[in-house]
Amino acid sequence: MYKYFLILLLLAGIVLQTGCKKLNDSETFAQANQFQREGQYCEAIDTYRKLTEQFPDSKFCPQAQFMIGFIFANDLEDLEKAKTAYEKFLETYPDHEMAKDAGWELKHLGEDINDIEKLTKISEETTSDSTAEEPSEK
Repeated sequence: MYKYFLILLLLAGIVLQTGCKKLNDSETFAQANQFQREGQYCEAIDTYRKLTEQFPDSKFCPQAQFMIGFIFANDLEDLEKAKTAYEKFLETYPDHEMAKDAGWELKHLGEDINDIEKLTKISEETTSDSTAEEPSEK
């Protein structure tokens, strides 16, 4: 009986050690991305937020903050929370390469992508270019 108790205690220790491993910023970002791919949007947002709070100097923070807004806007359709997240992005990372994207998202928040004139025009031009016949080789 004592032998089984020791084995059980050893297994519990192993589970506790592996289960309590703290993720680094890269692993946390990957985990948030995985939640998002799986459609677990609330878990993805929570994990992106955890990243920005636990690793404020991480290179992944700007993208994490942007993705919070993106998920709220496009997956959860909570435009107020999306607006807040994009505004926080612009306030925190005004010179980041994604700042223009965040500004664009804010400007077009709630619009159907098919209704945005400029994108529709580009899409039509791309479609007509790709359907044009290529000269045949002789």
